[in-house]
Amino acid sequence: AYCPEGSSNYSLCPVGTFRTGTGGSALEDCQLCTPGSYCPTAGLAAVAGTCPAGYYCPPGTGMSTDFPCPAGTVGGTTGLKTLAECTPCTAGKACPEASSTESNCAAGHYCPESTEYDDQFPCPAGTWSASTGLTEASQCTKCPAGSACPRGSSSLSPCAQGHYCPESTEKDNQFPCPAGRWTDQTDKIIDTGCTQCSQTKYCEAGSISDGVSCPAGYYCPAGTTHAYQNICPAGSRCPAGAHTPTTCANGEYSDTGASACLTCPIGHFCVAGDSAAIMRSQICPAGRFCAAGSANSDTLCSAGKYCPQGSPELLCPPGTYNALQEKTTLTDCLPVTAGMYQETSGAAVDSTTPCATGYYCPAGSTNQYQVPCPPGTFRDSTGATAASQCSDCTAGKYCPAGTTNPVSCPQGYYCPQGSQIPLPCPAGTYGNAGDLMVSTACTDCDPGKFCSQKGLSAP
Repeated sequence: AYCPEGSSNYSLCPVGTFRTGTGGSALEDCQLCTPGSYCPTAGLAAVAGTCPAGYYCPPGTGMSTDFPCPAGTVGGTTGLKTLAECTPCTAGKACPEASSTESNCAAGHYCPESTEYDDQFPCPAGTWSASTGLTEASQCTKCPAGSACPRGSSSLSPCAQGHYCPESTEKDNQFPCPAGRWTDQTDKIIDTGCTQCSQTKYCEAGSISDGVSCPAGYYCPAGTTHAYQNICPAGSRCPAGAHTPTTCANGEYSDTGASACLTCPIGHFCVAGDSAAIMRSQICPAGRFCAAGSANSDTLCSAGKYCPQGSPELLCPPGTYNALQEKTTLTDCLPVTAGMYQETSGAAVDSTTPCATGYYCPAGSTNQYQVPCPPGTFRDSTGATAASQCSDCTAGKYCPAGTTNPVSCPQGYYCPQGSQIPLPCPAGTYGNAGDLMVSTACTDCDPGKFCSQKGLSAP
């Protein structure tokens, strides 16, 4: 302590100082704490103690921890007086701030001289070390093939599934198995160590299983790399899971990318392996018939039908027939013989069915009542070919159109030969008998009677 002039009490020497004797009169009489020692409180008569290891204490040091040796150095003894007495940390060791001893460098790291902390310098990616105390990066060991070594590795990491790891690999997923290969193992060292993808499947890069089933319309031989690598060629089919295209059979065709073959359409023919374009070019020739699924054009068009190019068999219409094969146009269908008729389509022979009585059938007739005999005529036998074969209606009879048997002329009327309808007896006459043939056959009205109307059968 010290007592300034005129003081009523003493003053304590401040922190970082001490005074061993009495009689001090001023602050200057307090001595700075001795180098290598510390003086943590006011009013000390002597230094408090020696500077601890890991610290240095210049003159006037207060607290023992005021001046730690900086990181990367070590203060291995007590009583250090200056920063220069903190020595650089030895290579292979680490010295945090205020170190009194050196720590071993951490595994997976190296520590050159003056290293501050044990994991300051990690082994580079692709190397590793399980040892402590390494002094430089070159002492880190190359990562062996089949393992991965991230930065600062102290142990080996297994290679990831779907990947391979050559020497010095940095990350477990650094090298994916190439497309078309796979692995579920964790020790592959080269790309060919990955297993080739099985046929019917595809494997994208980094696959961990034996692929995904090939989609419909595509095929996947062994080693296929992606779903749409191999499109099914025209003329083949590739259902889901195909490893090779299957050629379409005779009578079938397909376009590119087909999952199934299609039946060759009517009017075309298809041989094995035909594409849609080839199918369209293979048209059935005129006079031939190609049913759905035809593999050739050998089938002749049937009798009773005709076949233009590329068409189905077309039926000869009613009233016609065709007795021959390989006909090509409608004009090859001939009209049935006059006096006969043909009601149905597709006739292969001329008709022998005669026209009905009261009618006539020109060539090509389609029913038995094709044309009625004209009014005033009749036909009482079948097979008439023209109106000229209808006979004039008999005198005393009349014949509406299509008459088979002439109708008797009624009383009050007369019917000359060829009558279409009965003619009334004139006024002043009457007809009291049937089948009158002329107007003069009508009887004059009786004396004492009158016949004012036509067509009377009695006065």
